[in-house]
Amino acid sequence: MLRNIILLFLVSFQLFAAETYRFADLVEGETYRVDRNIELEYSKTNFRIKKGQLLKLNDFKPLPMINVYLAEFDILKCKSPNSSSEMILIEIEQPQAKVVSVGLDLAFGCKLEVFIEKKDYNSKSIFY
Repeated sequence: MLRNIILLFLVSFQLFAAETYRFADLVEGETYRVDRNIELEYSKTNFRIKKGQLLKLNDFKPLPMINVYLAEFDILKCKSPNSSSEMILIEIEQPQAKVVSVGLDLAFGCKLEVFIEKKDYNSKSIFY
């Protein structure tokens, strides 16, 4: 009986721990993991961010002239600091069958830039 309770607790904790944050919940200086594999490309060179990759949020600020927020993450344990990429759009499924698109690109210095429309600020992100 006790073993079943412990097992239930561990499974519940793992499900809770892997819950994805909303963009509005992200805090500068904290580390997060990405919930999917992401492939960025520039001049036929691919840069892959693997599911579970550890990222540290450096800056989260509005870009008022284009009605967008920019979240800038350091990619921890990055081996290609001189890489950059073109922007890609990824879709993030939301509750009630809604889908939100965000822009991602790789900037020099192993920075992942995430562009979120202001209307999507309270949406579920790709970070946990």
